[in-house]
Amino acid sequence: MRFPLFALLAGNVLLVLGAGLQGVLLPVRAHLDGFSDQAVGWLGGAFYAGFVLGCIAAPRLLRRAGHTRVFAVLAVVAAQTFPLHAAMPAVAAWLGLRLVSGFCFAGLSMVVESWINEISVNGERGRSLSFYLVVSAIATVAGQSLVRLTDVTGSTPFLLVCLCISLSLVPTALSVAPAPRPVADVTLRIGRLYRTSPVGLLGCLGVGMANGSFGALAPLFLQARGRSPDDVALFLAAAVLGGACLQWPVGHLSDRIDRRLVLLFGCLGALFVALPLALLPGLSWGALLVLAGAFGATAFPLYALCVAHANDHAAPGGFVETSGGLLLTFGIGAAIGPLVAPAVMAAYAGGLFLFTAAVHLVLGLVIAWRMSRRRRPLPRRALAVAAVKGFPAPPRAADPAALSRSPPRWAVR
Repeated sequence: MRFPLFALLAGNVLLVLGAGLQGVLLPVRAHLDGFSDQAVGWLGGAFYAGFVLGCIAAPRLLRRAGHTRVFAVLAVVAAQTFPLHAAMPAVAAWLGLRLVSGFCFAGLSMVVESWINEISVNGERGRSLSFYLVVSAIATVAGQSLVRLTDVTGSTPFLLVCLCISLSLVPTALSVAPAPRPVADVTLRIGRLYRTSPVGLLGCLGVGMANGSFGALAPLFLQARGRSPDDVALFLAAAVLGGACLQWPVGHLSDRIDRRLVLLFGCLGALFVALPLALLPGLSWGALLVLAGAFGATAFPLYALCVAHANDHAAPGGFVETSGGLLLTFGIGAAIGPLVAPAVMAAYAGGLFLFTAAVHLVLGLVIAWRMSRRRRPLPRRALAVAAVKGFPAPPRAADPAALSRSPPRWAVR
């Protein structure tokens, strides 16, 4: 990772530290305060509804104020929502606070991801995003572990979340590194993004549905089995650590072969790991932890692969629009997932992972279908070498006749 992003990543670590703590704290505290499973699902949906609104508004904020100022303002606003959770333990109040929090986190995510994508080239984008997500995963586990050191029935953990998120703006605000160039276009065109990268767009939608449901409802899955808040934190930490362990190798591999193939195997892996969690209620605690790690290792790297694949096709200067569109799509999926999954959970005890298995199955079928329709694009470095040596460029359009012709010898790998 390049040095100019060090301050941004340092701020992101503190931000994710607070986010990791609140990811365990809010569902556990809601359960202790008597919120129903459906209400907890609505809280997850409210967060991602705000996330969707943030994805729509954030590009305009970036154009008006720039990356650094937008990060600082949204971090401050997000931090202030968490002490209010402790002061107003009511479903309606929490829904409004989660909406605001989701709006802020969408903008913060867009700042970080568009910044990384702008300075990365196709041959290293998977590794760059993977490094960012590995660092974020480590910070998430650290944040989740903080719940074991605090009393979840009091206000201290909420204040700790506020402190971490507030401090996240310090490294970014004091950084002397140059910010990305101003955003010229603020339009999020989902149809254009689909035409550019169907797998990237639909992948973010499916990953959002699966991961949003897991993040919002996994604590309830465990509490229904009599597990304590400490066990919930350990289970979620195992999932995040599993994702962190494979994030870099998977990103590195996707820079060398068709990213869609890596995505396909990731979907199949998440499907087969989710099925035992859904269908075997008598699993031991050790088996649950192992499966949690395996689920994180297969499911969590998929988002970075979808983003990298879509940005491989993005036009120069279009990384903010692409990142915003993908975050918007992820947010829509993550808002839908926690609303649908509780109904499956009400009908079947392992419904959460039955739902995620179904999502990954459908997503895998979509990726396989797209791979049959469009072959892997050649890296820009290969195209440049071909142009210099006078070789004909390969067909760019999805023209079946053109794609059926034999490629030049330099294009065969």
